[in-house]
Amino acid sequence: MLQIVGITAALTVVSLSGFVQAEAEKAQNEEERPWPCAEGINDHIDYYYELLAEKNRPHEVERWQNIKKERDLLLKAINEAQKRELLAESKQKEWAAQHEKLQKSFLEAVKKRDEEQISQLLTELFAQYELRNKLLKQKLIESE
Repeated sequence: MLQIVGITAALTVVSLSGFVQAEAEKAQNEEERPWPCAEGINDHIDYYYELLAEKNRPHEVERWQNIKKERDLLLKAINEAQKRELLAESKQKEWAAQHEKLQKSFLEAVKKRDEEQISQLLTELFAQYELRNKLLKQKLIESE
């Protein structure tokens, strides 16, 4: 029972992650952050996805770990490029809208405790994060 409660709490955090992450990225310094812990929220969310994958899609755990590693490298490169003011806007808004829709479906599956739907949506979420990595790569290429 505790495992279900922990996973449910984790999924609630995950569903809020898009909002928190967007607000944290907008913030320029500590005073502007919407929540004091917003800066480190991605580490928590990544771990929750990993736990969910281990439980519901064990064969996709390695895929998720690779997505995270690639994302972290891409974001680091983009942040460095942005410091040099070389990057233009990308297609992130379209991705964000699709991601928000998928997150809503994911939250509904969690509320219903529908493990089959959670399992399916995890696969879709991972595919969407892979698409985000692809968009980040394109963003880097455009800046060169």
